[in-house]
Amino acid sequence: MLSILVGGISGLYMAQFSFGGTISHLGFALLAVLWIFTGYKAYSSIIRKMIVAHYHWMVINFALTFAAVTLRIGLGIGFGSGIPFETFYPYLAWLCWVPNLLIALVIIRKDAAIIG
Repeated sequence: MLSILVGGISGLYMAQFSFGGTISHLGFALLAVLWIFTGYKAYSSIIRKMIVAHYHWMVINFALTFAAVTLRIGLGIGFGSGIPFETFYPYLAWLCWVPNLLIALVIIRKDAAIIG
C-alpha cells in the first residue's frame, strides 16, 4: 500500500509536466488518483476480511498498474505507425490505462456471475 501511495502521489505530481498538454495531464492525473483509490479500497477490504472485494479491487489496481507496460507498447505502436509523437501521445495518456480498466471490469463481472 505504501508503494502505491508514494507512486500515486508522485504520478499525480508528474502528470502536470506530461507532454501533450491538458489531455495528457488529465489522463495521467486520473490514472494516479484511481491507482491510489483502488489500492486503498483493496487494503481496506482485506483488513475487513472481505476477500472477494479485495480480489476485485486488486484486479482493478493491477490493471491500472499495468498502464506502465501498456504505455510502452503504445509508444512502440505509435512510433512504428509513423504517426507524429505530438499527435498520438496525448491520446496514449488515456489509451494506456482505460482499456486495461475495461478489461478488468469484464473479468470482475464474469467472476461475479460465476460466484453469484
